[in-house]
Amino acid sequence: DMQDEMVAAGESGVAGDVSTGDSGLTSTSFSSILWNAVDQMLFALKADKAADEAIEAWKKGEVPILAVDNTMESILDEYVKENNLKVGDVVNLGFKDILHRYLERSRWITVDTGQRDARNKKITRKERLTDDQLNVETELGNALAMFNEAAAKIASTDVNAPASPIDWLRHRMQKAGMKIAEITGRKTMLIYTDNGIATLGARPKAEQGTRGKQETIRRINDGSLDGLLLNRSGATGVSVHASEKFKNQKVRHMIIVQSAKNIDEFMQMLGRINRTGQGVLPRY
Repeated sequence: DMQDEMVAAGESGVAGDVSTGDSGLTSTSFSSILWNAVDQMLFALKADKAADEAIEAWKKGEVPILAVDNTMESILDEYVKENNLKVGDVVNLGFKDILHRYLERSRWITVDTGQRDARNKKITRKERLTDDQLNVETELGNALAMFNEAAAKIASTDVNAPASPIDWLRHRMQKAGMKIAEITGRKTMLIYTDNGIATLGARPKAEQGTRGKQETIRRINDGSLDGLLLNRSGATGVSVHASEKFKNQKVRHMIIVQSAKNIDEFMQMLGRINRTGQGVLPRY
């Protein structure tokens, strides 16, 4: 209905790209948003158990390699920008806030302006649906009432889970005495205390970029690191198996905390610790 109104109002881009049949007004489906929220919640709820397993493996003389899929950096970056935070500031971001942010995304739409930039890409803009626009009856009920009901349920829920599970994993393992690094693409992180309070931190420069990735690989293979966190950034081009050429001959123990959604990436991840020339088989 909104699209019809915008076309009638003469907005040029609302009809979309006729050649591809794209709609000029689109939104992320609620099922996709909910799927992401559940995926992140499961990761957060498993963080302590995964940390326990990693610490136990380390104490047995193994090298824990923890595989994750999403670092949640985009949501953290949004929060930092909105609140004008700097490194060292307290970050009051709980998992209920994460759920509220996912719910909020369901009211944002993308409008095709009908214009193109210098590279011939569509120029779009984001618009937030107002209460008046949501105050319509659907087959399931009033849309605004359903949105408010979901927000109220989130507010009343006691979700005891970290907003940044990857950083909680780091905290738990480092507290146990482990030397930990990660191969991901993120730059910001949360630094937790034992009571769950977090401050904004910058990921160590020594871990970032191509050089940081190579240095992290070297350190895990020479034994100067006790464990490693990997996401898709480390799913290819990384060899951290117990190679006969490496100083560190300990058993590699991969813990799949959050599996990649792409089966090719998932299989590539498994192969980081199971490679030709290894002197001892890995554990999963």
